[in-house]
Amino acid sequence: MAEFNEVIETAKADPNLASVTTIDELHARLKELSLELSEKDEENSPFKQIQFEGTNPNPTFTPNAYKANKGMDGKLISTYYRYAVKDEAVASKALGIKESKKSTDRTFNRGSSGGGSADGSMRSSVGSPTFGGARKGVTQLLDAIKQQDPELKVVDFSGQATFQMKPDEKLTELTLLLKENNIVTTLILKDCGISNSGAAILGEFLATNSTITNIDLSENKAIKEEGGVALANGLGTNTGLLELNLMGLGGSIAVKSEAICAAFITAFETNLTLKKPIWRLDHPLAHTLARLVTRNTSIARHIAQGKPFESLLPDPLKGTGVTIGGVPSTGGEAATE
Repeated sequence: MAEFNEVIETAKADPNLASVTTIDELHARLKELSLELSEKDEENSPFKQIQFEGTNPNPTFTPNAYKANKGMDGKLISTYYRYAVKDEAVASKALGIKESKKSTDRTFNRGSSGGGSADGSMRSSVGSPTFGGARKGVTQLLDAIKQQDPELKVVDFSGQATFQMKPDEKLTELTLLLKENNIVTTLILKDCGISNSGAAILGEFLATNSTITNIDLSENKAIKEEGGVALANGLGTNTGLLELNLMGLGGSIAVKSEAICAAFITAFETNLTLKKPIWRLDHPLAHTLARLVTRNTSIARHIAQGKPFESLLPDPLKGTGVTIGGVPSTGGEAATE
């Protein structure tokens, strides 16, 4: 408590933070101010290379004399808010960026034991580790999706403050870009502040998407019953998603929701591909869902073995000429164009 009081007193010396009286208020204000700064940062700025987690309420980053990537409080620069790190030179030093006078390319020193190029360095590229394993910023990832980066198959937004502050806006932008992208297959949206409205945006996208195979939505606690149902509704016509992580959503409401269970059961009447939902359900209908997941897993196994899967289909779909990935339910090779 004494440590927090000291942080509050330090914050009050800053005119932008003078009104805060509690740690929660300080976090909220730092998050707000950080977003304003982040939106103004240029794409090649070192600030964009650090994933500011915002777990440390200290409003000022003072570099440690011995370790440039840590503050005087011993905590990594990435645990601070963007607002706390105002000096670009300080951020560059923490990253270990070497700037060439003849080039704007940046090299992130990782040492000979790290990953990267043959000389022991890690070249800046979207989706690659930068500082301390930090991911690229939200804006950079969205731009890479737009540019159809051929190496960007996994997109990780988990815990990024820029996403958390405007989740609906970022999800809308993300899904619009993904409609034109056939390279990205995995979305990691863990702890992104997504709520029911965001789940509805994602559900609408999934209804017509066939390229995304894995989505991690865990720890988005604001997704309650309404959002869970919206996701399920979208999955009814989805033909690509194989794995969906829903752990930590909505607390006990989502875990015990009959509406969510019923919506997913309805989705499985036509969804034949989702075979690994990760969730914890406390409802009698969970047993029915487990059987449906097993059915989809069996269908996938039959396809891999070149066996017909007509007998595994829901009764209303039998005899309707169902194909999955171009493979007919009656067996045979995938159809070619």
